[in-house]
Amino acid sequence: MLNKVRLLASGLRASINERLRTMFQLTDGERKIILLVVFLFIVGLIARSIRIYWQNSQ
Repeated sequence: MLNKVRLLASGLRASINERLRTMFQLTDGERKIILLVVFLFIVGLIARSIRIYWQNSQ
């Protein structure tokens, strides 16, 4: 399960990174900051979903 999540995250990161590179003229630092914000948002959504699932299952 964890390997699937890692593969998904790696694929998303590569896809977003490539789209940012082609759509906008960003420096490497700017792209890294945007990727960090996007992944923190995604991790927050996943954590919230897990918390809601956990609360409903008890």
